[in-house]
Amino acid sequence: IRDFQIDKNAKSVIYVTNEGKKLLLDSAWQQSMQNLWLLGDAAIISAGTMHVSEFTLRKMLESSENAYSDWRRQVLTYSGGEYHIECVFYQPAGGAVTRSFRIIGDEKIKTDLFMLTVYDGVYAKNRAYFDEIVNRYE
Repeated sequence: IRDFQIDKNAKSVIYVTNEGKKLLLDSAWQQSMQNLWLLGDAAIISAGTMHVSEFTLRKMLESSENAYSDWRRQVLTYSGGEYHIECVFYQPAGGAVTRSFRIIGDEKIKTDLFMLTVYDGVYAKNRAYFDEIVNRYE
């Protein structure tokens, strides 16, 4: 079981992606690559661009070979030119449950993509912390 404690002394850091989007994190996050941030082994964020279609959105909601989507806990909304997707996945091999947040622009050729994936138990104990990260992505 993974655990995470919010570091009250962590300093705020603003990252700007290649696409010009702003991501407000704290110094507990480590930037692993230009578009990838890790919070120990508790959470991961990636931001970039991709081609989006109805098929892409559908695939993000589906189960995969090793992770099963909990359809009852999925949320898909559209607001301000962006799709917001929240999914919970169960991985039976390790017994892990993860929660994934995705923000996807609706441009048809190439669009922004933000993804935060966190273990569900960590999210449950620190909901406001992770929700603030998702809500402040601009």
